[in-house]
Formats: sequence, C-alpha cells, structure tokens
Amino acid sequence: MPMRFWSDLGHPFRKWFGLGWMRRLLLAALSTALLTLILSAHVLPERLRIVEGEIAPRDVPAPYEVENTVRTEELRRRAEEQVGDVMVVDPGVVERARADVRGLFAEIRRVRAGARPGAPGSTAPTAPRAEAAPAGDPRADLAQVLPGMPETVLGAVLAASDEVLRAVEDQVLLELERILTVPVRPADLERIKGETDREWAPAGVQDRNLVFLARELVKAQVRPNLVKDEAATAEARARARASVQPVMIRRGQLIVRQGDVVTHEQYVMLENAGLVGPGWGARKLVGVAIFASLVVALMALYLWRARPDIVARESRLVLIALIGLVTVAISLLVRNMSGYLMPLATGSMLLTVLLDSRVSLVGAALMTLAIGLVAQTETPVALAAAVGALTGVHAVRRVATRSDLILGGLLVGTMQLLAVLALHLVVESSILEVQVWLRAFLALVGGLLAAVLAAGSLPILEGAFGILTPFKLLELANPNHPLLKKLLVEAPGTYHHTILVANLCEAGAEAIGADPMLARVGAYYHDVGKARRPYFFTENQFAGENPHDHLPPHVSALIIASHVKDGVEMAREHRLPPEIVDFIREHHGDMLISYFYHKAAQNGVGEQVVEEDFRYEGPRPRSRETAICMLADGCEASVRALRQRGPLTMEQIEAQVRRIIRDRLEQGQLDRSDLTLRDLDTLARTFARVLGGVHHARVEYPALAGEMGVQGAGEPGEENQGEDLGGERIGAGGAQAGAQDAGGAGGAGDAGRRRAEAGG
Repeated sequence: MPMRFWSDLGHPFRKWFGLGWMRRLLLAALSTALLTLILSAHVLPERLRIVEGEIAPRDVPAPYEVENTVRTEELRRRAEEQVGDVMVVDPGVVERARADVRGLFAEIRRVRAGARPGAPGSTAPTAPRAEAAPAGDPRADLAQVLPGMPETVLGAVLAASDEVLRAVEDQVLLELERILTVPVRPADLERIKGETDREWAPAGVQDRNLVFLARELVKAQVRPNLVKDEAATAEARARARASVQPVMIRRGQLIVRQGDVVTHEQYVMLENAGLVGPGWGARKLVGVAIFASLVVALMALYLWRARPDIVARESRLVLIALIGLVTVAISLLVRNMSGYLMPLATGSMLLTVLLDSRVSLVGAALMTLAIGLVAQTETPVALAAAVGALTGVHAVRRVATRSDLILGGLLVGTMQLLAVLALHLVVESSILEVQVWLRAFLALVGGLLAAVLAAGSLPILEGAFGILTPFKLLELANPNHPLLKKLLVEAPGTYHHTILVANLCEAGAEAIGADPMLARVGAYYHDVGKARRPYFFTENQFAGENPHDHLPPHVSALIIASHVKDGVEMAREHRLPPEIVDFIREHHGDMLISYFYHKAAQNGVGEQVVEEDFRYEGPRPRSRETAICMLADGCEASVRALRQRGPLTMEQIEAQVRRIIRDRLEQGQLDRSDLTLRDLDTLARTFARVLGGVHHARVEYPALAGEMGVQGAGEPGEENQGEDLGGERIGAGGAQAGAQDAGGAGGAGDAGRRRAEAGG
C-alpha cells in the first residue's frame, strides 16, 4: 500500500518532468547559453593586455561609442575657469557710509554748539591744508572734525544755519545712497568722483563753500561696494561645466594606432570601452545571460500556451531554436560590414514557410530584441531590421515556388528602404544626402540577401526535419518522380484514376479552405501500392483475364487490401514525407471489402467468415486533406462505373456523389477528420461540377455508329468491370463481377445494378 501511494503521488511529476520534459528543459538551457555566447561576442569587446606608456600592438577601434573623459574634463575645467566671480552689491557699504556721514555732522553740530568733538577716528574728506587756527578757536575744533578743509569752508560751516546744514547732510546721504546702491568697482572710483565734481551739487544749497564741502564728503565716502557671491559663483561655474558636451569616440573610430605609445588619455578611453583594466565584463556578461534567458523563456511560454502541438514534437523545438540562433548570429556577423544589410528577415521567412506565421511573428519580435541589445546606439539599424523581420512573415505566407521567396525578399527590402528614409526624415529632416540613399540601398539589398539565405537553407531544413513545404510538394508533384513513373508504366489505368482524383482533391480543398497543394500531391500517391500487383485491379486489366477468378475470396481480399501496405512500404523506401504517407494509409480508412466478404458468405461458409478479415487496416482519415482524398477516390470510381452504362446528367452525377459521401459519413469514416456538414455539402457540389466536366454526354459521330454496333456508347467488356466504394476496380470475369470493397457489388446483371446504385 505505501508503495502504491508513492507511485500514484509521483505520476504527475513523471508526466511533467519525465525524460521528454528534461530534454526540453535541456534544449532551453542550451539555447540560452548559445544565445548568450552569440550576443556576448558583440556586446563584450575583446580585452587587451597593455598598460599606459607601452606600444600598442595593433589598431584598436572603439567597439561602440565611447566618451573621452580626459578631454571632456579638460574642456569643462577651462569653461569653469573662464567664469569669473559673481559679484553682488554689499548693502553694508552704503549703511556704513550713511553712519559715517551722520556721525560727522553730529560732531559738526557739537562744535557749533561749543562742545568738543569726540570721534577721533571719524572719517573726513581731505582738502588743501590751511593755516592752523588759534587754540580755543571753534575753527580749530572744527578743523579737527573736517581736517584739510579750507578756512573759508570752515567759516561757512560755522556761519550756516541749522536748516542749511541739515540740507547739506540730507543731500550728501541721498547722493551716497544713489551711488552706492548700484555696483561700484575700484575702476569706477575716479569716474564717479570726477562726475561728482562736475555734475553734482546739493539741492537748495547756494553757498559754494558748502557745495564744496558736500562734494568732498561724497567723494570721501564713495568706495567699492561689490562682494563675491559664493553660491552664485559655484552655480555659474557648474552651468559652464554642464554646457560642455562630452567628447565622444564613434564606433569604429581608432582609439590608438598600432605602434603608438599609449597615452594617459588613450588608456582611459580603453578603460571606458572595457578593453583594458579590471573590468566590469563579468557584470555585463550576467546581464546578457539574463536577457537571453528572457528571450528563450518568452518563446517557450508562447509555445506552451498557444502551440502545445509544437511543444509535443521535440524536432520542431530544435528547428525553432536553430533558426533563431543562426539568424541572429549571421545578422550580427553581417552587421560588421553594415547594419542595414542584416538579413534578420531570413528567420521569420523560414519559420513562416516551415511552421506558420503565428510562431514566426513571435520569433521575429524576439530576434529583433536580441539585435536591439547589440545595436543600442544604432536605432535606425535596429528599427529597419525589425520592419524587415515583420514584413518577412507576411511576404511568404502564400508561396508556391522558390521565385516567390525572392519576390518576398524584394518586398522586405522595399519596406526596409522606406523605413530607413522615414527614420532619417524624423531624425535628420533630410534625405537628399548621398549617405542616406546608400543606407537605403543597403537595406534593400539586405532584404534580397534574406530571401537568398532562406531559399538556400530551405532544402536542408526540409530534409533534416522532415517538414513538408510547398517547395517539397512541387518536387513530389513532378511526373518524373520514380514512384509516379513506375505507376504510369506498370499501372496506367491506376495512374489515370489518380490524376482525376487529384483534380477532385485540389478543387475540393480550395472550396473548403484546406491545403489544395497537399491534397493534390497526396492524391497522386494514394494508390501507388497498386504498382506492385497492377493486374489484380480491373483498371489495369487489358487482356480480359481476371486473376481473382481462380482465388478464394479471403485471398483476393488480402491482395486488394495489401495495396495500402505496399504503398506505405514503397513510399518509405523513397522517403516520402509522413504527410504523404498518411494519404496512402488513410484513403480507405477501415472500410469493409464487401464484395469478397459477401462472396465468402454466399459460398456457404458464412458462419466462419470474420468481418475484420475483410477490412482495410486503416486508420480512418485524421485530417481534412486525407478525408477529401477518401471521398474523391470513391466518387470518381463510382461515377465512372455509372458512366459505362450510358451518358449521365449533372443531377445523376451529383446524386451519386452525395450517396458516396453519405455512405462514408454513416460508416463513421469521417469521425476523426475536421470536416463539417457544410464542408461535405460544398465538397459534393464541387465534385459534381468537376466530374460533370469529365463524364458529360458526348455527341455520337455517325461514321462511328455502324462500327460500334451493339456496344453503342458503352465501353467494351463492361461485364468484366468492377468498382468498389473506395475506388478499387477488381476484375471479376463472367458471372463474377467486380469486387465491392465497401458494401457494393460489381459485374454483369444484378451485380452491375448494385454497382451503379452503391457507386461501385
């Protein structure tokens, strides 16, 4: 009991994490590692073993755009040095001047009032020295307050009224405030003093001695009033540094030439490019690995959610990984010549032709992301490649020949060309330069290159992964194929029947939206097994002798059924794709070979007859195309049998076609196909139209009427003809009419009637 419990518990884990899923996880890990390696080869530059002062062993171009930080810093330093100190007006200067003037006039008033001046350190204007006044003279005290002033000025000050003296004081203060509230530099002092002497006089003062005093006081107080603003200076210098653009070395431009001594500036650039020094390459490698993991995970998630049929087939997963990795690798190699030549559309075109457009769209987007990681600074290149990859999906959705691939490549190139021109108009606003048109031409060539690579690799991928493409179908449809030639030579009647069935299949597939090319080519090979024993089938019996006349019914049934097995063996010997082999295996399903079954029962041994011994091995049709082939095979055979009895109308043909289709439907032969009742109705009308064109009534020529005699419009040897519902014409000879494989009977008399009614 415990063992069973653990066994049951482990069943889901074995289901999801069995060997199959382990292989898929291993494939995902391998794809991530390879994508990381491919991208790293272009993202991580090759490192040099060199130090500053040594001789460069080779030319070293910049792997991508690199900043010359040494040169950039030098230019920024120069720009900073060119910015002088930011000076602002110091409000304290005018305040100090105002305080000095007021203190001076306060001392003058004390002297005038008989008080001794007290401010020995007060500032006073200078003037030509006058003779010293006697001691105790007010003039002497005033001369100490206003040193250097002429006696006339001192006398005028002492004689002036308080109002006049106050007016002089006020005018001096106003003039100082006017002068010192705007920037005054040392170089401005002489100009300001000269203007004061020439142009300024205190308003309301008439005494020229007092005017002289006022001018001298103003000149004495004028001083530089600018101080350095540290914050503004730092901000201005920062703006000057920021205005200097970095000096960049473009991708491909030489950093150092071979034989040159590596300077400090060059070595720093090599460090910035990651070419020398202790690196940050490990960090970058980790980033590339994470990015590659995301790309692979996104594709895996899409396939798991939207395409479980592809996940179930490991070969398809390998194909997707191979196409994506090789396309990215080739594109990055071509990018070394020109990014506009990258054939990224090769991958999307191959995925569309080999798988489908939905997978291709996702693959194109992810490949574009991988290219974008490398071309980080080349936005036009990456966008042009993205346009080409997405165009490649739609350019080859309906390809019939390899020349269609080239036309698809031309469309890809044209779209890339237009993308390049549009991007240059957006970025540079001009497309008149020769360089722009050269890039556009390279983008056009890149599209054609993608088509050439896709066309060249398709045969290899088709064969390696066993994928049936329209091009492979065209090769298989060639009448010179060994199997078709063998069928034509050894079973010409079957070959003619095959051609008619192929026409029906193609018309029917087109009518219901199936794959007409696959249906036609599959029909070419559905009866190829008859070439191994052609004379056991009526359409190949031209001598009138029927070998079934001498064989027991169960042996005849075994021979008839063996043409399916023989056809499968011959197809595999010639390496036909599995999709074509399915037409051979499924075109009869598991229907009953009814003629020989009934014949065995009528021989008196019915109780010993096992129905399963008289059935085809199957399986029943599992696709719309193989189901169409089954229906077309039965309809063509039965309508041809009816035509042997006389001309047919379109109503008779359509009624017989619908009878055959209804019979297959009632037997459950179509249960595993995706055909709907509407599809069956469309197929009935389509088959009737095509068969009506083949078996329509013809005009009887008078010259041939006498020669035909009793046979009239019928075919000779009708009594020896036989048809089954599956299209097998089996000679029955005389009373033994043709064999019926699905419940019908053949031959003359009642057998002929049953053949016409049942389609055999």
